[in-house]
Amino acid sequence: MSEKVKQKRILLVDDNANILELLSDFLRGIGYAVRETRDAEEAMKVAKEDPVDLAIIDLKMSGMDGIELMLFLRKTKPHLLVIIYSGYPFIDTATEALKMGADDYVNKPFLLNKLKMSIDKVFKKHKNSILKTGR
Repeated sequence: MSEKVKQKRILLVDDNANILELLSDFLRGIGYAVRETRDAEEAMKVAKEDPVDLAIIDLKMSGMDGIELMLFLRKTKPHLLVIIYSGYPFIDTATEALKMGADDYVNKPFLLNKLKMSIDKVFKKHKNSILKTGR
């Protein structure tokens, strides 16, 4: 595992404790530092305190939904990368998430390898963007 992968910090937000634990264990197992939160309020606090590179957010949560959370997080961290995932596999939902600024959208249920591919794609896209713009 490369040192760069180990340095990446992921904020994982899901109100389902079982999914949160499964994804967190998987992400740690492939070398990411993971902060877990079960709601938007806690996620906003963690994002302010902890330098995270990527937020992986469930779309449907009690209280604030994933898109609203993404928009709030981007106000304080404009370059935060965001992947939204959902068990509602509607094209309109994915389109809205991407249109509102998500870097990727993944439908549940998904294979963990598909999530890894999405993360790799988002980090690679961001890295290429930095190389082109210097930002």
